[in-house]
Amino acid sequence: MKKKYYIFYLLIIFQLLIGCTINDSTGLITISNHTDRSSATVYLNSIILAYLGTGAKSDYWYYNDLSGNISIFIADNILAADHYDTEYGEIFYKEVQSCHFKTGYRYEIRITKITVDLGYDSDSLIVAYVEPGIKAGGNKSQSNFYHYPAD
Repeated sequence: MKKKYYIFYLLIIFQLLIGCTINDSTGLITISNHTDRSSATVYLNSIILAYLGTGAKSDYWYYNDLSGNISIFIADNILAADHYDTEYGEIFYKEVQSCHFKTGYRYEIRITKITVDLGYDSDSLIVAYVEPGIKAGGNKSQSNFYHYPAD
């Protein structure tokens, strides 16, 4: 009887180890809402990637490369990582309507509220940042370690 339970537990652990890993045929987009708005819906074409409340986070797993128009109804701007500039040592973002997500990478979409204080007045914008994808199992010295979804 103990042997049956042992095998059962081993199967569950095995499923957990291989079922939720990023590899050449899967990818992950982690989406988080860092605003005070309670209804952040994220679409890629007509696919709902996430519906998030205030402070919520969601994972979207995919099994083929994804590309298309990205929309977030509460966001005033959507900025996607475009390239890394070696001269300035930073990632440059550009305002986009479409993004490309490859399998084998983990991406992050952060929805953030930015308040600009002008001294006499302040204004707030909600900006969504689509961060570069990071290659699963890769190392930073590889040329394909990062993928820029605005490409």
